[in-house]
Amino acid sequence: MFDWKIGAMLVVSALISMILPPLASWSIRRKREGGTLFRYSKTVWGLQAGFSLFFTWLVGMREGTSAEGWVSLVLMWLLILLSLTDLQAMVLPNLFTYSGTVLFAAVRIWVHPMPYGNYLCASALAYLCCLIISKCTGGMGMGDAKLLAMSGWVVGWPEIFLAFWLATWSALFCAVCHALLFKRRSWGDPLPFAPHLAIGVIIALLWGDGWIHFLLSFRILE
Repeated sequence: MFDWKIGAMLVVSALISMILPPLASWSIRRKREGGTLFRYSKTVWGLQAGFSLFFTWLVGMREGTSAEGWVSLVLMWLLILLSLTDLQAMVLPNLFTYSGTVLFAAVRIWVHPMPYGNYLCASALAYLCCLIISKCTGGMGMGDAKLLAMSGWVVGWPEIFLAFWLATWSALFCAVCHALLFKRRSWGDPLPFAPHLAIGVIIALLWGDGWIHFLLSFRILE
């Protein structure tokens, strides 16, 4: 039987997905203090819209139209937006990471399936670990750290570190495939990491418990 509330979520998600590419283009131009407004291809529009609708359906099946479901959707829209800006210009605007962090930290006062301290620790520890990696290796930008800290307010502990672990493997896989296929990539070349963080966060958000139990059964995360 069709649930009209989930149908409404899908409609809202479709409408939001229509404004994400223009919003990403505007934020890139704002970051660069002018310049030509970049236009994303129809393929990019279709892919992000399709992903948005698919994720919305999964959230609807899992959380229904609860407040937690809407929190997950807002995070997903922000992750898509930041992935678009990172892929196009290698930037993660503070406007979105800071506002997302403040929004989720405030919402968690009222909507918190886990204790508030769990989300606070997840966000703070995620940022601290990324900060250490950035300072010691230079392998991460601070925008990535802010994105992961923002996500910690939604995903919680320990799923946020599962998200980072999955993102690392996703990025490594893509880098190896790119090097093998095009034979032009140097290991020192910068890699947009936000899309991989988005993949890790979404997997952890939807199936985090199952993944953690699976990995612990092989002692991978011990």
